[in-house]
Amino acid sequence: MPVLPAKPFYLLRHGETVTNALGLMTGGSDPEVNGVGVAQAESTASWIGDITLKPSLIVRSDRSRTKFTAETINKNLNVPIHIEPALDEHNFGDWIGMPYEEAKKRTFINNETPPNGESFDVFTQRIQAIMTKILNTYNDPVLFVGHGGTFRAIAKMYNKPLWGSKNCQLHYFEPIQREDFPWQVTQFMSDKQTKVLEI
Repeated sequence: MPVLPAKPFYLLRHGETVTNALGLMTGGSDPEVNGVGVAQAESTASWIGDITLKPSLIVRSDRSRTKFTAETINKNLNVPIHIEPALDEHNFGDWIGMPYEEAKKRTFINNETPPNGESFDVFTQRIQAIMTKILNTYNDPVLFVGHGGTFRAIAKMYNKPLWGSKNCQLHYFEPIQREDFPWQVTQFMSDKQTKVLEI
């Protein structure tokens, strides 16, 4: 499977939704951010404008949870926001609302395709295609406001163990010379508190 262009970018999962809080599979539906998610987005917004290397553009999916998150954090970035439906979460079709752990096992371990949804391979190819298009279009770092599945898709592209992200936790992907995973991923707790992930 093709890999992503070697350009730096940011990736942020949307704020928490009701279905996230209940541990239910959300992909393919459009729940709004809950009270915790509102607070998460506002907390990230309070410091994201102070990071050293600022994004030049926000690209978000067309879901209400990424809309709210992107617009909230952009109050302190003031950059253009581009809506990209192809960045949407993995569509779980008839399994929407299923307990997340059950859907996770059936999809990511047993490699089942959700009825009326999309396979993990098809979803990963969709994310790879749209991220490649965006990264090849812009030279300065882009901030993708996406979903938990976006992180899983990137891991699958490079045949790495799947990992996710907490809601509204900013990650910076910096290209490095490394064959198995050519990125250094820095996780932000604030503009001054960061951690490099071991992937």
